[in-house]
Amino acid sequence: MTDPLRHSLAYGALAFGAGGMFGLFLFSSAIGEGYCFLPVAGSGSAFVAGAFFWRLLLEKRGRLTYPRALMAGCLTVGVTHFATLYSAIVGYYLCYIFTGGCKDSLGGPPMNPVTGFPDVLLLAALSLIGVGWISLPLGAGLSGVFLFFRKRRGGSVSVQQEADSQ
Repeated sequence: MTDPLRHSLAYGALAFGAGGMFGLFLFSSAIGEGYCFLPVAGSGSAFVAGAFFWRLLLEKRGRLTYPRALMAGCLTVGVTHFATLYSAIVGYYLCYIFTGGCKDSLGGPPMNPVTGFPDVLLLAALSLIGVGWISLPLGAGLSGVFLFFRKRRGGSVSVQQEADSQ
């Protein structure tokens, strides 16, 4: 496994833990039923988004800068809000199709993932407005700390970094 891929996956694992903790918090503090998919959806979405944005913005071209790391953290959080909600809706829908469980509060089928897409966009926007003031700075801060330790530990130096230092 190459170092850039390994570092991207390590950042994804960090995002996985943070997304899982937020999902567990929502699951444990939510009023009502039906929040059981949030920890799984949150951690999985955070892992994929975190690894993708870290690889795209930092590791792909070897530009390990703090503004890029902060941008990767903010993009990870923003996309994770949407992907978590959409993954949960898909999970509930699949649960309903395959088991007949996971019904909505009125006993009917849960939201269809296709027709529910605009609703997820609205809910993700409201989620970012409601808790984005906490999660966006935390995501940016975690990515900055990760980059700090990534640089401090060393690792492979890319061709771009060697060219920039000369």
